[in-house]
Amino acid sequence: MKGLITKELIALKKQLFILSILIIAFSAASIWGELSFCMVIPMFLSIFSINSLTMDEQSKWQQYSISLPYSRKTIVSSKYVTSLIVLTISVLILTICYFISGFVHSEHSIKLSLLISGGMFTGAVYPILFFPLALKLSSLNGRTVLFIINAVFGGILGALVCTFLDSEFSSGISVFNKFEFLPLNIFTVIVVLYLISWIISIKIYEKRDL
Repeated sequence: MKGLITKELIALKKQLFILSILIIAFSAASIWGELSFCMVIPMFLSIFSINSLTMDEQSKWQQYSISLPYSRKTIVSSKYVTSLIVLTISVLILTICYFISGFVHSEHSIKLSLLISGGMFTGAVYPILFFPLALKLSSLNGRTVLFIINAVFGGILGALVCTFLDSEFSSGISVFNKFEFLPLNIFTVIVVLYLISWIISIKIYEKRDL
């Protein structure tokens, strides 16, 4: 498992330059602008983290992997573990942005609990949806379906960001800020959905002809 996770992280490292630019840009926008902007960072990181599946198909690694001492369950699991590592890093970046923004503005429009909840959701939704789709339909077809989902999800997220930027909706943010239990609920939902997605992906991959 360790070797497979290392492979996934190396694939992510190859995209580090573009990732760094995106992280810096949205971190700066959230620190000196609206803090809610940094909630898209986990989304970008998750999209790049699932690119390894596309690389596997292009390099024919999946055909090679069956000769290695790894079960198909372990191969699929390594991708989910990697996406969870990336999600954890994303949450740490959000937390850092939150505290730096506090020094810049001396106050926050959004509580850390709400920020982390939104970040966990945006960072988890793509791996949860993409892995089963890609393993069933191929990475390219999976991306097509995910693109449609992304258009809908992006519209909803954009509407939420615009709403947060609307000063007249500040009272609404205050209402959301009162939900201290939100991170725990979001975390529980993410864990359940990850488990469901993981089980489905394993069943698909074990039956797939490579």
